[in-house]
Amino acid sequence: MFVLDAFALTAIGVFPENVEPIHFYASVIFFVLLPISVFLVGAAFLQTHRTKLGFFTFTAAIVAAIVWTIPFGKGVAIPETLSGLSASAWSIVLGFKIMKEGAVYH
Repeated sequence: MFVLDAFALTAIGVFPENVEPIHFYASVIFFVLLPISVFLVGAAFLQTHRTKLGFFTFTAAIVAAIVWTIPFGKGVAIPETLSGLSASAWSIVLGFKIMKEGAVYH
C-alpha cells in the first residue's frame, strides 16, 4: 500500500497541475492512500508490541485523514499541507527511532 502511495506521489511531481486530469487523479490517490498506508504501518507496530510508536502512527494517520473533513474554504492547499505535515512528522520521528536503535523494522 505504501509503495502504491509513493507511486502516486511521484506521479504528482511528474504530472504538474497543468497536466489535467492526471495530476488531479494522482493527487486524490496519494491523499487517500496516505492515511490508509500509515494506518497499516501502525497496525504492524502494534502487532510487534511497539505500542507507543503504533499509537503515534495511528495519530498521524488520523490527522492525515481528518483534515479533509474540515471546511477550509475553496481550494485544497490547507488540507494538503496539514496532511503532508502529519506524514512528515511521522516519518521524521520514525527515522530518528531507526537511527537511535540502529535497526530496520520489517
